[in-house]
Amino acid sequence: MLSARPVRKKYGDYLCRRCLNRQYRVRLSPRDVRYRHTRVCPLCHSTDHLVVGYTITGLLKMITKW
Repeated sequence: MLSARPVRKKYGDYLCRRCLNRQYRVRLSPRDVRYRHTRVCPLCHSTDHLVVGYTITGLLKMITKW
């Protein structure tokens, strides 16, 4: 699994897919990311769809944003 380390480094924890799309202006779909549901998003305080890694297509979408 490809890491979400740059996002954790900037925000201190995992972001949900909704906040990640809003902050980085990308359109990640559910198949572009790997999830974990045991933490809380630091921006919206949601526990749904927390991104812990990317698939190859998700990484290609995010690589220009880092």
